[in-house]
Order: sequence, then C-alpha cells, then structure tokens
Amino acid sequence: MYTLKDYKKILEEKLLLPVKISKFIENIIQATEYLISISKNNPSDFELNWFWYKFKNVSDYCFLLSYSIDKNLEDFILRLINHYENNYKNNIVEEPLLSGEEIMKLLNLKPSKEVGIIKDSLIKAQIGGKVKTKAEATKFVEEFKGK
Repeated sequence: MYTLKDYKKILEEKLLLPVKISKFIENIIQATEYLISISKNNPSDFELNWFWYKFKNVSDYCFLLSYSIDKNLEDFILRLINHYENNYKNNIVEEPLLSGEEIMKLLNLKPSKEVGIIKDSLIKAQIGGKVKTKAEATKFVEEFKGK
C-alpha cells in the first residue's frame, strides 16, 4: 500500500512527467492530504469551504485517491459533497470582491506586502461566508486596516 509520500516520490523520480501534469497530480495529492487531515476531526464550515475553494478542480480525483487509501472515508466524502451542494455552491463568493488596486485606492496605500495580507484576509472572510458583497468587502477592508 502506497502512502501519499510514496506517490509524490514516484511522481518526481520515476515517471518524469511534463511539468503541467506533475503540478496537476501534485494538486491531487495536496487535496488528498488536506481531506484526510480534516476528516480526523469535526471540521468547521470554513475548513470544508477551504477544501472546495482550493481543490474544487481536482475533487473527483482526490475522492478516488482518498477512498483507495482509506475506505472509511466514504461517509466523510459524502458529507463534503453534501456541504458543497447545500452550502458552498450558493453561499460562497470565490472571486475576489476587491482587487489589490481597489484596496490600495480605498486605503490610500502603495503596492506592498500589506496589500497582499489584506487581500488574503478578505478572501478568507469570503470563503468563511462572512463577506458576500462588494459593500461588505469594502467595510471589511476598512475595518481590517483599522486593527
């Protein structure tokens, strides 16, 4: 039985796949590692949302790999799919509601690491379901800067 580390090693050392395919497979492995790690606890809605945000494009492959590693993950995978259908799909805004330029203009900032930190925090607030509109994003950024 292979572990995820084994899969990664085979990918890097033995298969010598093109970079694009290697990155795709690596993304599947990362998704699988994340799925297995959050399945061990009672994950929060944010953790479930984060899975869909980061790994939606490889979720089917991740489910197959996860299930091949541990058949006991079936119920958790079904819970994750149910969460997507009943929560994530209709309630979470994935696309950034404010660009880095808009954040800089709003807060009178120059390009900096701070802008990236604010933008990342905004995305996490969106994935957490706390920010859903441009107006809420603007308020969030103004309050975040005030902290």
